[in-house]
Amino acid sequence: MKYNRCPVCLNDDQNNMKLISRVLDVPRIHCTRCNCAYFGETPKLKPTYDLAYNLHFYRPTDIRQAERMARKVKTLADKKMRSYRILEAGVGNGLTLLFFNLMGIEAEGVEIGFDTVQMLRREFHLNVIHSAFEHITKTNEYNLVYSSHLIEHFSQPREFMITAKRVLRQPGYLFLYTPDLDCSNGRDPKWHHFNTRHPFEHCAILSKKALEVLAWATGFSIIWFERVEEYGSFMALLLNESVAAQKNLPYNDNKN
Repeated sequence: MKYNRCPVCLNDDQNNMKLISRVLDVPRIHCTRCNCAYFGETPKLKPTYDLAYNLHFYRPTDIRQAERMARKVKTLADKKMRSYRILEAGVGNGLTLLFFNLMGIEAEGVEIGFDTVQMLRREFHLNVIHSAFEHITKTNEYNLVYSSHLIEHFSQPREFMITAKRVLRQPGYLFLYTPDLDCSNGRDPKWHHFNTRHPFEHCAILSKKALEVLAWATGFSIIWFERVEEYGSFMALLLNESVAAQKNLPYNDNKN
């Protein structure tokens, strides 16, 4: 059987693909070339990110986490810029965006679910654009894009990175918080970021190496990285700059 090529490094050599497990007969593959996990076939069953999905994430732990992340982003941004405008990609429950606003930060968000957008506007008075992130029409408008647990929902994570680059000013920053394949207990099929509420939520799970490949291919450079083993995730701050893609890394982008 021939699997889909890796969406991160574009590897299509089957010798660099190892089967992790089958999810409802769809193979989840480990690309050993860039160390990411992805689906080797395109799932026919698609998750729905509606209001019911997002209302699940208003637990006390979610509120505390949203405040911690807002403060973390503000601390990093304050070190880099005197003033800035933030876009949150995929606001979900809206809590981090709410904390940004309470901290006096100029921030808005983008969210795919219409009912979620309406609720966040009505209940929290948040400035949220109704759109899939990759379809947002903004260009060169933001100093920082903040994204928590969104890029792994993209079957083509390069599309996410290209969109972030388009909406950012130059120089601009991308803050990513996403599952870390290096925390997966050797790619255990029972790992919680594999066993999500919908079986096909997490389409492409990165590692630090995979992020380096993705950043290089799309014109970013990683300037800060922190693993959060408690949640099996990592945080990273990337710089959008034209020279980032000129870096001489120990691997080449596969154009095949």
